[in-house]
Amino acid sequence: MAEAFVGAALGGDVAALTALLAPEVVSLADGGGAVSAARRPIRGAGKVARFLVGLAARPLPGALTGAAEFNGLPAVVVRGPDGVDSVVLIEVSEVDGADLVTAVYAVRNPEKLAHL
Repeated sequence: MAEAFVGAALGGDVAALTALLAPEVVSLADGGGAVSAARRPIRGAGKVARFLVGLAARPLPGALTGAAEFNGLPAVVVRGPDGVDSVVLIEVSEVDGADLVTAVYAVRNPEKLAHL
């Protein structure tokens, strides 16, 4: 699921990403007031998919991404030239008999990422 999620986002495939998202998915971000991050929750599969594809279309120069697991959730770690820039956690739950992404948590707060 995480590989398909990342592939769709990085590939700019809004339809494929939307298909992986629960209708009531929510995206939350934490920049800690120190870095840019969405200030309000983004709700709904279409809105979240468009938002994530838009973010992926503006990559951090020199960034590398890698798979990880944090707090029991699959995650993508984005490393920039100065260290970890963000961690995106993906919560997957069963919705109407299918495993779908029900929440996306983007952690960009430098204080929360300093230990990585």
